[in-house]
Formats: sequence, structure tokens, C-alpha cells
Amino acid sequence: MPVVTSSAQDAETRAQLAGPAIRAFFRITDSWGLTDQQRLVLLGESVARSTLQAWKDNAPRTLSVDQIERCSYVVAIYEGLMRVFRRAPELSVRWLELPRAEHPFYGKSALAFMLNGRSADLAAVRALVDHVNGGPPSRAEYPTPPREA
Repeated sequence: MPVVTSSAQDAETRAQLAGPAIRAFFRITDSWGLTDQQRLVLLGESVARSTLQAWKDNAPRTLSVDQIERCSYVVAIYEGLMRVFRRAPELSVRWLELPRAEHPFYGKSALAFMLNGRSADLAAVRALVDHVNGGPPSRAEYPTPPREA
């Protein structure tokens, strides 16, 4: 039997991911203390303020590939920081706000860098968080979900 994989390029997959992705995005950005304007920057230029407000009440039916990717970066950054600061999660916000000397930040904080608005900047912060963790999480680190009867 062939293995079927889903991709964010697939409209059906994006529709399935839209609700969980945007709810996670709001929970994470709430924990980081971000404003709606900062959320708009993280989600990209394609999202209007009125759309963001509507998504707070009702998750969208679907998201664009870019929006799914951006939400995914935010979730991965958050997850990585929680792995680093699992005993003191409040320090993860401080880490985001501290100036970074290394390339490509050159004195900007990770949060300020992400707020440049480019997807590549989110990817760079995720790469830094993965580096701090010794790489992205391994599937072996996650418990196997129970099988349904």
C-alpha cells in the first residue's frame, strides 16, 4: 500500500490545519504578550486587522500556504523554547527580548528580528532555537499516542 503524505500545498490539509494552527498562534502570542499589530506582522501582509479580529472569535476555514508556514514557525519556536526553559517557562519571553550578537541578528532581539515581517526571519529564529536545543525535536522524544480500540 502506498504511503500518503499531506502537505500544506494541499487545500484539504490547510483546511484541517487552519483551526488548530490559528488557535495555537493566538495562545502563543498571548503568552509572549504581543499586540495585534505584532501578530499581523508575524502572520504576513495578507492578513487585515479585521480578519485577525474575526479569527479571534472563529477560526478560519482555511489558511494560505504562507500563513500555515508562519504559524508553524511560531509553534516550533515556542516548542523549542519550552524545551530549553521547561523549568522556568517565563524566561522564554525574556530570551525572545534579549539582544542577540550572532548572525543574522547583529544586536536585535529574536522577537524584533521576527517582527521584520519576513517568513525567512521566522525561519532564522527557529534555526537558532533548534541550534540551542541541539537540533529539532526527535519523534522519539514524543510518547506514542494510544491506539484506538
